[in-house]
Amino acid sequence: MLNFYHGSSINKKKGGQMRLEKKIYIYLVVLITVILLITHFIFFKTRVQIENVNERKNLGNIALTLSRDPFIIENLYKKNSKNIQAYTNKIWSELEDVDFITVADMESRRYSHIDPQYIGEIFKGGDEKAVVEEGKSYFSMARGTQGVSLRKFIPIDYEGKQIGFISVGKFQVERDKWKNNFIFESIFLFFIILSFGAFLSYFLAESIKKEIFGYEPVEIGRFYAEKKVIFDNMHEGIVTINNKGEITKTNIAAQNMLTSEDDEIFKRLFETVIKTQSGFDDREIMVEGGKLFVSAIKLNKTKKILDVIFILRDGGEVKRVAREITGVGQIINSMRANVHEFKNKIHVVSGLLQLEEYEKAKDYILYLEYEVENEKHNVVGVKDPIIEALILAKMSLAKEHRIDFKVDEKAKLDKTHGGIDTNDLVVIIGNLLENAREACENSAEKKIQVNFFEDESKLRVEVTDSGRGIDTYEMEKIFNMGYSSKGEGRGSGLALIKNLVEIYRGSMNIKSRKNNKTFCVELSKEGKL
Repeated sequence: MLNFYHGSSINKKKGGQMRLEKKIYIYLVVLITVILLITHFIFFKTRVQIENVNERKNLGNIALTLSRDPFIIENLYKKNSKNIQAYTNKIWSELEDVDFITVADMESRRYSHIDPQYIGEIFKGGDEKAVVEEGKSYFSMARGTQGVSLRKFIPIDYEGKQIGFISVGKFQVERDKWKNNFIFESIFLFFIILSFGAFLSYFLAESIKKEIFGYEPVEIGRFYAEKKVIFDNMHEGIVTINNKGEITKTNIAAQNMLTSEDDEIFKRLFETVIKTQSGFDDREIMVEGGKLFVSAIKLNKTKKILDVIFILRDGGEVKRVAREITGVGQIINSMRANVHEFKNKIHVVSGLLQLEEYEKAKDYILYLEYEVENEKHNVVGVKDPIIEALILAKMSLAKEHRIDFKVDEKAKLDKTHGGIDTNDLVVIIGNLLENAREACENSAEKKIQVNFFEDESKLRVEVTDSGRGIDTYEMEKIFNMGYSSKGEGRGSGLALIKNLVEIYRGSMNIKSRKNNKTFCVELSKEGKL
């Protein structure tokens, strides 16, 4: 490990360091104490206000609801205290923030009470006069039979005439208990945070002394020089854009990959990150020098200020490997069905020969020859041998799953496709056909229809399957990388297709119905973005 501490520089500042350390420690502890006191005071005051508001709102809502309760109104009119007591007692037992519910008539005689012995007696507190004499609704703090309480009074009317009132309340002792508990918890928390803050202040002071004030400017300059060497000698390109959308820094690798005309591309990518508030990984773009894979990382997470760093990788080698994996992989996966089917047919021929059924073996081979020729006839309009192989392989796989797979008789696909890479077509067609096959698995009528069209300016691929349609809420999600209704580890196919469509300045449309859907992908042969 490199040691950047020089004894001479540290020894010169030994006394000063201890003084600075104590100074930082005291300042931080005082600052933390003041902040905690102010914060706890504001928080306690706000909490009490909120609790008071919520308490009054809760009592008011309950009192208002009960004052309009037909059962209470009817039994109060009939002066049936037994029914009212049973009814309010049941409601009271189900409420957590109400300590009592009292119903009384115009003579302030109680028809319900938390203590049944007070039923029939006159309401105590003297604060009920306004509701009896003037029919007002209000809050009051008064002492009743059970102690001081906050009460909500609301008149009870029957056919437009007041017949009594209801009082819903909460005892002050419970409210004081809550405040005392809150104060105790706040004080306890205050000292815990203060102790923790004092410890961190001491640790921070020590860290500042050791990690900052122990270095000489020349050593800080050395760190900067080392960072610059690493930055400029990375194989990956680095482009940094500040919160104003200005390119502030590029390393040598990025300068070799890009030209001044590529600046607008990264400004658009920056706007994408700003809009989505998220970075991305390995997005393929086209610049003057060729293809690049770009990853974007947010340097901070605030919504108003957002600096972004882009990491660039040369797409030549990466794309070559990716094409091998994705394109050939599609054909290999599809050919597995051919291998399985071929083995079965070889076993049939072998069995017939072992049974010396030579004529039947001959007939079976002729049938297989006819079947192969018939399959080739289905793709007569497809001149590209790689796509033809993919279609035939997918056709065999569909047959194994009892799916009626057809290529439109008017389908047209040339041997070469101008600026469109065949490997990219394999990715698009392979993923569309694989999705169509999986969509048909749970369908009663299993059908896949494929059509191609190509002229001098564009190439179009259409795949229709008889699987269920796509729900509206899924439409916006199916093109997101990793989203799939098929389980974990899936959901990259349509995202890859979308990316290729954007590169080839094309379009992608989905026509979804209840029992079928059509994916239509159109690519431009005039060039890439």
